[in-house]
Amino acid sequence: MSVNFVQGRKIAVQVLGDTPCVNLVGFTVPWSECLTDQVSLLPRRGNDGKIETGVILSFRNARTLFEFSSPEGVFPRLWKARSYVLYPAGLPEEEKLDKCLYKSETIDKTGWFFEGTRFQTTGNLKEAIEAYDKALLATPDLPRVSFLKGLCLRLSGFLAEAEQSYLREIEISPNLPDSYCNLGILYLKTNRPGLARTMFEKSLERNPLFLNGILQFSKFLLETEGLESRLLFSLNQLLLLLYFDVPMVQDYLSSIIRKKGTESFEYGERLRHEGGVFTNDAILKLMADLDNLRFNGAILETMSGFKNILSRVQMGTQMGNYILQWTGRRISLMDGMIPEFLKTKFESIRAEINQNWPEILPHVGKKQSSWPQKQAKLTPEEFFEILLRHVLCDGQIKPEESRLVSRVKNALKIDEETSQRIFRQVDRLCRSNSFLDTGKEFSPKELYKQLIFAVLRDGVVEPSEKKLLEVAREALEILPEEARALMAGFRENELPK
Repeated sequence: MSVNFVQGRKIAVQVLGDTPCVNLVGFTVPWSECLTDQVSLLPRRGNDGKIETGVILSFRNARTLFEFSSPEGVFPRLWKARSYVLYPAGLPEEEKLDKCLYKSETIDKTGWFFEGTRFQTTGNLKEAIEAYDKALLATPDLPRVSFLKGLCLRLSGFLAEAEQSYLREIEISPNLPDSYCNLGILYLKTNRPGLARTMFEKSLERNPLFLNGILQFSKFLLETEGLESRLLFSLNQLLLLLYFDVPMVQDYLSSIIRKKGTESFEYGERLRHEGGVFTNDAILKLMADLDNLRFNGAILETMSGFKNILSRVQMGTQMGNYILQWTGRRISLMDGMIPEFLKTKFESIRAEINQNWPEILPHVGKKQSSWPQKQAKLTPEEFFEILLRHVLCDGQIKPEESRLVSRVKNALKIDEETSQRIFRQVDRLCRSNSFLDTGKEFSPKELYKQLIFAVLRDGVVEPSEKKLLEVAREALEILPEEARALMAGFRENELPK
């Protein structure tokens, strides 16, 4: 990790209450990207051991976002504080509080934290461990240092020491998912699968959309429960919708497809049905961004995001109820960490949320459950969504397909606003996710088979679902005997367990 200091980049500090506010003069990275990253201010040692410069470091990709020089006396002021605020120069005065990052953490007093990250990213693990030890000697509760030290120890083969380092990080930062996940990996390496599962679950309790937590827990379930694990499908659906552009996720999902001996399109479709209610990739990505904002200290930006996500789901549905619970739990977690200078705006946004979505109040303060595993019955809206996915899978709508969509929409009594919303959602998914776009031709029988699978996923065929299948059979012009043959053709091992 090389750092070249650019003339004119510096920090200026003012104080709000007891909190130093660091103005980043010359910051060029788009601030919106910084808000959803995981960043900290790290002092840097000079050749003479003095600290007169520093960096803003991204812990997501170990990249230096900003290098700066510091006026005399600034670092001692930061070291005395237990928290600090970051914002870039040039923000309008009225946006500074809304867009600031509130970092409830101490700052390294030695410069060895940053040196440790430089050693670690260049593969010098022994030197990195020594640097982290020096930083911890001066500030034992320095966040993230014990986590990074634990990773270096594990990669160096010192598993017992790595375990203690991860446990220490959990004491310092109990709400961050990273250490739980890495501890789960370590427990697997030391033949403690029960503890490993517990750690993976704890990681996802803290952030259900944490990439490494989802990926490692999915790998664990694949080995311990096999390909037909329902929870495995839920996790793999998240990987597919949120992280398919990540190479290690592509490799992992491809390996599962090879094991199943199926095609990527078919597996992608099954993931969507087995995965439960979370088929809206836009909502999932917004949830992931909001958790990143929250963990990074973008408090008011997170609260505004909660209003956005609540406005985009339909209340009274399974997804709507989950988002209410998800949002209420996160507001409760944030409640005790709001500094005085942000409380007025925080409470104003919370009051607006409570007024517009009073259903959220029973969920505030309750423990957040994991992803709902109970499969809902097939609804007309989901039926219509499945139809559109099959129609749009080849990137076009032919005249006969358009007539079919219109016929099904009328038969299901879906209003125009709902149909347009579902169409936009499916169109966005088919255009952006190459894993589901194979250019296949629309097939009425394949669509009917997919609807049968959706009906049978919970093991119970409701009267309303029978009616939907009959609507589908007539709209798709499938003969009754053909429909019965397709239903009978589902082998036992194709149904969810």
